[in-house]
Parts: sequence; structure tokens; C-alpha cells
Amino acid sequence: MAAGHKRILQAFLASEVTEGAGCRLSRALPTTQLRNLDPFMLFDHLTNATGQFPDHPHRGFEVVAYVIDGLVRHEDFLGCTGETSAGGGQWFTAGKGIVHAEKLDSRSVHAIVVWVNLRSDMKFVAPAYQQFTMGSIKRAEDKGAGISATILAGSALGETADTFTRTPAAFVDFQMQSGAVLTHPLPPGWNTLLYVLDGRVTVAGRSFGSKEAVVLTVEEATVQVTAENACRFIILSGQPLNEPCVQYGPFVMNSRDQIVQAFDDYERGTNGFEGAPTWRSQLFYGR
Repeated sequence: MAAGHKRILQAFLASEVTEGAGCRLSRALPTTQLRNLDPFMLFDHLTNATGQFPDHPHRGFEVVAYVIDGLVRHEDFLGCTGETSAGGGQWFTAGKGIVHAEKLDSRSVHAIVVWVNLRSDMKFVAPAYQQFTMGSIKRAEDKGAGISATILAGSALGETADTFTRTPAAFVDFQMQSGAVLTHPLPPGWNTLLYVLDGRVTVAGRSFGSKEAVVLTVEEATVQVTAENACRFIILSGQPLNEPCVQYGPFVMNSRDQIVQAFDDYERGTNGFEGAPTWRSQLFYGR
């Protein structure tokens, strides 16, 4: 392998877990192998997902939802509603507090969900949404090399997404033909996770297949990936916050006291959760 390419720090198979109301999924973060990868606190891979995600709260981070196939509807206690269909995505800020529900509207939902931590001085920003359709997400292609990319955040193949990320981060879905070789630049010092969706790839001389997660070294400027056959994988990279972090249930804060406060605020309907105790989503409870 040429000098300057990222090496492997850790590699493991995603864990099979149940989340929400009976939704089976593959989880790369957090697991017993890796609690988090600053600034990323969660990485879930839903394949042919059933089950649902009824009303639940969040505070202190941003959520990325990328729907590869199927349809997901969402609703929150501030009156925001919408849907994300195949090829679309959503990057939303929970900030000081959000209560929302997500309904999988087909039995063939294939999606990625990522939690991106926020700096301590941003944890109480107002909730906000960035919604993307298949036509609005930035895409790039190198036909000669047999590589295409869907760019939710960051840059790839000479194109840059318009997504605003409060925590500097990149999220790219790559598809490659058999034998293709990708050399992808990333900012030095960022933490990087490569996750294989389909097919097999070679990274730093090792072979990886579906649902395997690969943590890469931070110093080098590029990652090199070779397609052993037709393949698809996610490269997720972000600037570490290097702050104290406590993750418990639906909240990501800087201390245990702040977690306790988040639960108290949610139950009382205060400090960003006004109206939460009495809100019920129409998606699951009707009018």
C-alpha cells in the first residue's frame, strides 16, 4: 500500500439489535467493540426493516437519516411533518429538545441513521431540519473509473454537498464496479468509519464484506478502497470534539447531571420540551 493512505485501527461486524417498537437492525455504533467514534455516537443500518419508532425525545446532537429504499414519514411536537423516500435524506438538529415519531411506511425500508454530537456551546440551539429528495442530494460520478458517489455532507469526486453541519463532518455513499480503485481525500485529524453495505472491498490489504465496519487511522490524508466485486459502502468522517460526553438513551450531553436534567425537562415540559408531556403524534395516535 502506498504511503499516505489510511491504515486500519479496528474492524468488526455490526451487532444485530432491536430498537424502537420491534425494529431489527445492524448497529456499528455503539457496540461492545466501539462505544463511539467522536463525534459520531450512533450508526444504525436498517435492511428490510419492520417495526416502528413511536414518539420519543432527543437532546444535544444531530440526526442523519438516509433512505436507500422505501419510505419514512416523520412528525414532531413543533408541528413539523414530512417524508423521506428512496434516495433522499434528512439532517436534523435536535438541539435543546425535540420529540418526534418516525413511521416506516413499507416493509422494505433500507436506511442508515447516524447521530452526530454537538459541541457543548451548541447543545441548546433551536431544533432545525434540512430535508433532501433524491434530486436535491449532490451526486458525482467518474465513469472511467467505475465509481459513483451520493454526497450527504462533505466532498467526493470533485463535488461538494450544500449541507450545513454544525459539527464538521462528511457522509458519502460510494458505489463501485468490480476492480475499481477509489482514492478518497479526507481532512487529517478526522475520525473515519467505513461501513460496507453490499459486495466486498479491500482496504489496507484486508478484505471486508456486508455489515462490516472499519475504523481508520486519523493522520493520513487519503483512504484507498479497491472493489473486489460490485460494491457499495459508506465513508463517514468527522472532526472530533474532544469534550466530555455522556450518552444515555435518547440524550447526548457532557455530564451525568445534564442527562438527569434532560429527563427532568422532558417529563416536566420545560427548557425546550414545552408541550412534550401532552403531545401525541398523529402518525401513531391519530387526532
